[in-house]
Amino acid sequence: MEASKLVGAVLEIENENKELIELCRCLYRYSLDCKDGITDDKKSLRNKDFLKQTEVYDYLGIGNETLMKMRIDGLPCYRLSERNIYYSKEDIKRFLFEREE
Repeated sequence: MEASKLVGAVLEIENENKELIELCRCLYRYSLDCKDGITDDKKSLRNKDFLKQTEVYDYLGIGNETLMKMRIDGLPCYRLSERNIYYSKEDIKRFLFEREE
């Protein structure tokens, strides 16, 4: 009887741990969705699907070298002109979530 109670308690803790991990992931996703910044044209970053390179710095709170490393590691980017590189917010989120696990 004691062994079954112990196994039941361990399984309950495992399930709670999985729920907490999923909750943390959801909160992290929500924080990325809610993080605002101001662009040159005074629009909120949250309302944009594509971000310029400088806007990604503000969106993630990272620097140029970190973003370059993320690109080397497989973060997709889009060059619509010679001067500007754009990043999809969905690609950024997917990239971060894949590396989180």
